[in-house]
Amino acid sequence: MAGKFGGGLASAPRARSALRQGVRTCVRSSLLAVILSLTSLALPGLARAASPAAGVATDPAAQHLGSTLGPGAVVIPGNNAAAGGIASNVSNAARNVAATVTTANANSNVGVAAAVQSPQAAGAAVQSQFQNTEVIRQTAERFLREQTTGLPGRVSLTVGDAVSDRMPACAALEPFLPPGARLWGSTTVGVRCAGERPWTLYLQARVSITATYFVAARQINPGEAIGPNDLSPRQGDLTLLPRTVATDAGQIIGTVAVNRITSGLPIRSDLLRSAIAVQQGQTVRVVSRGSGFEVSTEGQVLSRASAGDPVQVRTRAGQLVSGTVKTGKNGSVEVEVAL
Repeated sequence: MAGKFGGGLASAPRARSALRQGVRTCVRSSLLAVILSLTSLALPGLARAASPAAGVATDPAAQHLGSTLGPGAVVIPGNNAAAGGIASNVSNAARNVAATVTTANANSNVGVAAAVQSPQAAGAAVQSQFQNTEVIRQTAERFLREQTTGLPGRVSLTVGDAVSDRMPACAALEPFLPPGARLWGSTTVGVRCAGERPWTLYLQARVSITATYFVAARQINPGEAIGPNDLSPRQGDLTLLPRTVATDAGQIIGTVAVNRITSGLPIRSDLLRSAIAVQQGQTVRVVSRGSGFEVSTEGQVLSRASAGDPVQVRTRAGQLVSGTVKTGKNGSVEVEVAL
């Protein structure tokens, strides 16, 4: 009997020691759970940081070191899929805390992904606040095409890009030709916005006009009349030639060269004058026309003149009148006096 009670008394201290050890273990596990819970709530991003904190293993191999780290150790590498990143000897409370931390990490990753995408969405929103530069260029090109409709030949346009892409968006763009600019060759076209935030941009453009023009088929000396055989047609960009280059043969034939025109050079209207139709002192027919009637007489012109030029004539009665020289198909010349 004494042996039985003596053995029980001997084992009692060991039981109390084991109980105290279990209580301490439980307290440590609970304390660790509270710390990790607070960490996951305040700084969820730190739960996956590779910091060598006591009781936390950040190395994948540490999942096999539960006995070394103690029963409350938590492994958070997440690299071992088999163990799920949690040591096998961790208490249930610690496992629940680790699962909460893992979920917080996943939510944090989602937030990071959203943060990465948000600058793009913000950039698109900011970009919509500025005027599309291609729309500005198209507006200028459309304006130039409308303005060059009446030019001779085939017109081709090239409009450069806008120099700024930070202009506020505009609902109504207004193109215009700046003062001094021309619809010919290298030029400038403006586009402005008259909205709440007005602005003006200038774009460089190139207007090319391909058409037929005429060059001298021979050397034409001053005072020589120009006939059909003196002309040779060419095709080219008129914007690269003198502005006065002649494009209508009918306006050249019958004129007289004022200066020498070298063979092969373009014939310019400023190098031509109309042929003299009347000489000074020449007697001409003076005509006045009205509705249903005509009055005519004769007189002498006081100066030489070409067809279409104004001239003064002294009639037989000694009256001085002014009129315009007219030539007929048969070569006749008369001076028409307005009533």
